[in-house]
Amino acid sequence: MYLRKILTTVLICVFILAIFIYGAYKAQNLILGPKLSLSFPDHNSSLTGTTTAIRGNVYRVSQLFINGIPTAFSDTGFFETRFAISPPNTILQIDIIDKFGRKITRIENLSVSSSLK
Repeated sequence: MYLRKILTTVLICVFILAIFIYGAYKAQNLILGPKLSLSFPDHNSSLTGTTTAIRGNVYRVSQLFINGIPTAFSDTGFFETRFAISPPNTILQIDIIDKFGRKITRIENLSVSSSLK
């Protein structure tokens, strides 16, 4: 009888723990939120020309906007697009929004050198 009580208590605890772990796994997108990793251009980089590539990865994101323009990204979160730049500085604003409506904005001030001397 005593062994049966212990076994029942252990099984209930394991069941509750399994539900808690599953709930935490399913809620990870809500807990962690959206993330942006910009691979090009580098922070505070100096650029030349009239256009540049914008590359990076987004995680846990449903929408991506570069200077207000909707931008496509792959299933893995990779994105790449061309962006017009002009001397002496160009502002790059990247907005990401997750499926819960949380928004993160990143603003980069790109230093642009004139290609004509």
